[in-house]
Amino acid sequence: MNAPGWLTDRPIAHRGLHAPGPDRPENSVAALAAAEAHGYAAEIDVQRTADGEVVVFHDRELRRLCGVDGPVSGRRLQDLQRLRLLGGPETIPSLFEALDLFPDLPLLIELKMGDAGLAPAVAALLDGRDGPFAVQSFDPAIVAWFAENRPDWPRGLIAYRSLRFSMRAKEPRYQPEFIEIARPDFVAWNVKDLPADPTVPEHLPVITWTVRTPSDLRRARAHAANVIFEGFLA
Repeated sequence: MNAPGWLTDRPIAHRGLHAPGPDRPENSVAALAAAEAHGYAAEIDVQRTADGEVVVFHDRELRRLCGVDGPVSGRRLQDLQRLRLLGGPETIPSLFEALDLFPDLPLLIELKMGDAGLAPAVAALLDGRDGPFAVQSFDPAIVAWFAENRPDWPRGLIAYRSLRFSMRAKEPRYQPEFIEIARPDFVAWNVKDLPADPTVPEHLPVITWTVRTPSDLRRARAHAANVIFEGFLA
């Protein structure tokens, strides 16, 4: 399958159209509602809970956003949904909730690495969905799972040559063989590393993450078909 039109034509709000402070935190219902209201698509992160449910949450650990210790994977959904994001009114949404509340919002769904059951769990929630979506991951094996089991769904490989931020990267650095393994419909490339590696086939659209500054935006416009952005209105 080729990449859908919205993926290259509509700017994508990183973790929803979130804002500093507790009222519209990242990956929240409020952030998704804001993205939809402004006509954007939304990128979200998903991972599984202790009882196998899929939630929309980026970090492995709960401390930064919820102020408590421990991993997302160590708690059940009902326990996670009692927590407040940044101490405000928003809670951790499940993927089911996000899909139910925003049936027409284009969603770019990033599957976090390290859980072999995550791809089939996400697929079960997306089966039969009429609204626009695409899946992506740093892990070529996860992308390959969708190529094998849901070949008609748009799927992307997230890639970089070097990550220039302070956290220790656990995601695998791009290798040319990842394209053959993953069989992606598009590549999501780190904006600081643009242009994309020359081994990325020319027919694959390149979108870029995460665009935060005017210089990022200039680089993105020169080398990518679309942006995953945050911190401004694209």
